Amino acid sequence: MCVVAMFKINKVPESEWVNIIELSASYTNNVVAGLEAENARSKLLLALSKLRSKYGESSDICATMADYTDDFMVREKLYYEAYIYALYEKSERNMSLVSGSVCDFFLELNQADGGVKLLIWASIFASHLEKYSDEYTDEIYKCLKSKGLL
Repeated sequence: MCVVAMFKINKVPESEWVNIIELSASYTNNVVAGLEAENARSKLLLALSKLRSKYGESSDICATMADYTDDFMVREKLYYEAYIYALYEKSERNMSLVSGSVCDFFLELNQADGGVKLLIWASIFASHLEKYSDEYTDEIYKCLKSKGLL
């Protein structure tokens, strides 16, 4: 994991995210349509890497990279980095979204039976909901609650 104190974290301007949103939509549309999506995913990850090089470390960039990474070990590491950057950025929004994504990730890995990592992250996630929630976090909360994890 990178040491946060070594990096200057610059917020990526909204205008720079337009390309990321378009590439993400292209990938998602291909997946939904049953078409080849690897090329679109590769383009998206490359664009995110370029933003990371240009603006430095950011919770938004790390979390989005994690969302589109197939390798589970790399994905977990990126989510952890994203959470650390969200703490450093003092972004309650991103702390809530990233910790929710980590919970979703562990649920996806079928650790819904109370795996230790999932229980820890569910607790972290719940601690951020008072300061930020949206439709996505509400869905994660309902899922965790229905499984007796909160």
